[in-house]
This record gives sequence, structure tokens and C-alpha cells, in this order.
Amino acid sequence: MIAFTAPTPSLTAAFDLHLQRTAPIVVGRIGTGGVRSHVTVIGGRLEGRPEGGEIIGGSETRLERADGVTLVEVAYLIRLASGATVRGHGAGYEEAGGALRLSLLFETPQEGAVPDAFGRAYVGEQATDSRVMTLHRID
Repeated sequence: MIAFTAPTPSLTAAFDLHLQRTAPIVVGRIGTGGVRSHVTVIGGRLEGRPEGGEIIGGSETRLERADGVTLVEVAYLIRLASGATVRGHGAGYEEAGGALRLSLLFETPQEGAVPDAFGRAYVGEQATDSRVMTLHRID
């Protein structure tokens, strides 16, 4: 048997997303099970390195399962201080108590100078009753 060894990833604090969300729109119970809902992200800000920015839109689609765990798919549009627009997208889960955990990737424009930090993978956590999601870069 061949032994597989890979480096253990580390996490580096990177950004805070301050999200402004609308109330959920409940689609209802779906045929495959669970309750589907949609939340629109109407604004907010990105704080951190290498530059900050403004959240100009986005969405969070949720599927609440019978076991109390809610699956979450997100997409955020962010206008950086440099003027470039990036799209953050990912998926994760929300615990019954409300804590949110997800993984995020960023799509960046091909033209213009966009910081290298947006070509990396991130994990995000948002505590129960908080509007701030903390992102850590996976190194």
C-alpha cells in the first residue's frame, strides 16, 4: 500500500463580511424533502486584507432538513476599493442554533489588477445572532 502524505492546511484570518439581508422568502416544503427558502443580500461591506470593499448584492438559498440542519448556498457580489467587482460563491450549513459555516471561492475579472488573495479558497463562520461572517484563507 502506498502511503499518502499531504501537508496539513492552515488558516489565516483574512476578511470580515458585514451582511445586510432581507427577511427570508419561504418557498415551502419541496418534493424531495425539507423546506426551501431564499434570502436576498442587499448590501454590506468587506473589511480586511489586502483591500476592503462594498457588498453590492447577493443571495443565500437554504434547505432546512428534517434533522434541523440547514444547507446553505451563497453568492455575493463585492465591489473592491480599486473598483473591480468580484463574486464570492460557496456552500455550507447552518446549525439548529443559527451558527453558519461554509466554504467560499472568489471569481475575479480577467482584466485589471485584482489582489491575489481572491484566487484562494476560504472558510467562513458566522456566530448565532451576528451579522458578521469571518473568513479565513486556507493556506
